Amino acid sequence: MGKTVEFNNFNEAEDFFISKLEHFVESNKQGIKVGFSSYYSSPLWDKTDNRC
Repeated sequence: MGKTVEFNNFNEAEDFFISKLEHFVESNKQGIKVGFSSYYSSPLWDKTDNRC
């Protein structure tokens, strides 16, 4: 299904996870800009009336 990643310490795992998460959020934002729909609703990329 997916590949397994192993880490030597928590910091390596944390850095890997945060990097993947940032990439996913940015990919969703860019996809929405060009007309794709997001995988699911999130305040990280949904438009709201509160944005400047």
